[in-house]
Amino acid sequence: MKKFLEQYFPVMRSHQERLFRWQRGKYLTSSQLSTSFLKVRKCVLRAPVREAAGSKVLFISDWHWFGSERNRMLLERVKYIVRHSEPSVIVLGGDMCEDADTLDKLPALLKELSLLAPDCIAVPGNWETGKRWLGTDFWKDLYASCNIKLLRNECYTAGALRFHGIDDITSGFCALPEKLDPEIPPAGTLPVAEILVAHSPDTIIALDESRNLYGFDTALCGHCHGGQLRLPLFGAMFCPSRYGTRFARGSFIRINTHLKMLVSSGIGERNGSFRFNCPPEVILLHFRTAHHYRARSCDMERAK
Repeated sequence: MKKFLEQYFPVMRSHQERLFRWQRGKYLTSSQLSTSFLKVRKCVLRAPVREAAGSKVLFISDWHWFGSERNRMLLERVKYIVRHSEPSVIVLGGDMCEDADTLDKLPALLKELSLLAPDCIAVPGNWETGKRWLGTDFWKDLYASCNIKLLRNECYTAGALRFHGIDDITSGFCALPEKLDPEIPPAGTLPVAEILVAHSPDTIIALDESRNLYGFDTALCGHCHGGQLRLPLFGAMFCPSRYGTRFARGSFIRINTHLKMLVSSGIGERNGSFRFNCPPEVILLHFRTAHHYRARSCDMERAK
């Protein structure tokens, strides 16, 4: 039985041998847009293709929305951040709702978020995939009704950015969507930056076999909440990951590739829980030209 689960449900399998491929990276952190208890982690990256220079992406994950006053305060701060940063794409990293009894409050949030940027996309989290009785079509229709594209092992192109949305690993069906060779774009199309989006960093590790991750530039993940409880000097106490607190939050580089994985602490917490030394955060991704990139000293690929 154990062998069957490990073969067909990768969430049951740990790939400890792959951890040496990942190193901690560095990226520019700016507090200029931070508002009260919401932290904005600004990541300035070198645009992998010239056409992507100037593009901005706002990544929001793990809201666990249940309509509380704190939830609404966070929403107002997100709107403030969007007004000042003007991202072209908002990416939702899953676990957007608290539980089934508050699901009726989710559409209002999704509709407000979809109006904040020209494109809004999402991937499912373990909360969405765990409610199997709701079905895939339910979530597709819900997000579509709010003008948001839900990606489950699918691609979506927004300008010079191509997003590859991966289903959550807890579903057992996470897989890389069929992608075009980023170095040889089809005739008549512009080259694009290839961005992976998955709810959990465990999903990225599970897919890190053979040359699967070659050709991707950035991966965006959440799920771990940064540990939610972090002790000074010690860090996260616990993370819901097969790799403990290794990928609790921060930036990581896949060696021998150009891939940078950014793991968000998430914007919310479950009802009845709290954060300590781990403020809610969103990630603002800004692609710049090589000249600006060097000037801002944000070369993540040189991290050791």
